[in-house]
Amino acid sequence: MKNKYLVLIVLLPLLALLAGCRASEASADELEGTNWELVFIRKSTPIEGRTVTAEFKEGQIGGNLGCNSYFGSYEIAETKMTIDQIGHTEMWCQEPEGIMEQETLLAGYLTDVESWRLEEDRLYLRTSAGEELTFDRAAE
Repeated sequence: MKNKYLVLIVLLPLLALLAGCRASEASADELEGTNWELVFIRKSTPIEGRTVTAEFKEGQIGGNLGCNSYFGSYEIAETKMTIDQIGHTEMWCQEPEGIMEQETLLAGYLTDVESWRLEEDRLYLRTSAGEELTFDRAAE
């Protein structure tokens, strides 16, 4: 009888862990075909007056950095994400103040994304340095 309880004590946490892994894999499918709007860079709000977006479709990421459009590819393996081959248009926006510095920061963060998580209608992208970009699901 004690052996049965021991088996349950060992198996239940293992099953819970496996269920959690399965949930994170399923959420990768949830990212496909979605659109997002940036709400926080690190823990600050982006510059007002410009919308920063991200769209994930068929292994491609694209959107707007606030002035310029960008595009690239992404790969997901469980909670890991890599974004490669980022390119962007090369317009210069003078307003709002600081928009070009914000774009440079965002482009750097996107190429340094290391992990991601999805919680309801919020997407978090974390860089290797621990910086975080937070997006809300865009209205359709």
